[in-house]
This record gives sequence, C-alpha cells and structure tokens, in this order.
Amino acid sequence: MQGVRELKGLDASVHVGPSHSQWGVVLAAAKSRQDLDKLFNATDGSFKAKGEGWKDEFWSEGQLLGFYNWFLKLATEAEKKNNRYQPKSAQFIQQLVRELMAELNADKGGRA
Repeated sequence: MQGVRELKGLDASVHVGPSHSQWGVVLAAAKSRQDLDKLFNATDGSFKAKGEGWKDEFWSEGQLLGFYNWFLKLATEAEKKNNRYQPKSAQFIQQLVRELMAELNADKGGRA
C-alpha cells in the first residue's frame, strides 16, 4: 500500500488497493477449493485485473505490478495449466489473506 501511495504521490490517509470487503471475498472463496478455482479463473466478478483497487500499481522486484497480478502470482502455481490458474492450497491462501487484511486494518488509509 505504501508503494502505491509513493508512486502516486498520495499521503497515508488515502486508501489504495483492494478494500477489506474485497479481501473478504477472496477469503470466503479460499474456504472452498471449488470457489477458489472459480475466483482465479473467472472473467467477471470483483477479482479482476482492472477492478477497483486491484489495478493499483507499485514497484515489486524491479517491475510495475498491480495488486491483482501480485496476488495472483503469490496465490497460484507459477504457470497456467490447461489455460487455467492452479491455486496453491486453500490454507495457504486463507493465511495470506488474513495477514493482508490485518495489515489493511493496521494501515491508516485502510477502511474496515
């Protein structure tokens, strides 16, 4: 979140990235492997590259990434198989999202 604000020249009070409720949708999907597969492979819905918050960009490892691509990279296997993303374990994704939501709650610009 700090990287997005720095890139855009925003102060800490401005919310950037996916909202608490958007992360909640991902967490809910992670509780069901079938829903998780649908989430990562859907062409519509709240989890999309150009979606509100998901498109906010920051520098990571020398490249400009949006939250969508950054999270997709962390939460799925390295490559698509059969033209579909393969999510890592549901437990891994649940823990990752819980940590992100805790960070969002602690962030001054976050809204719960």
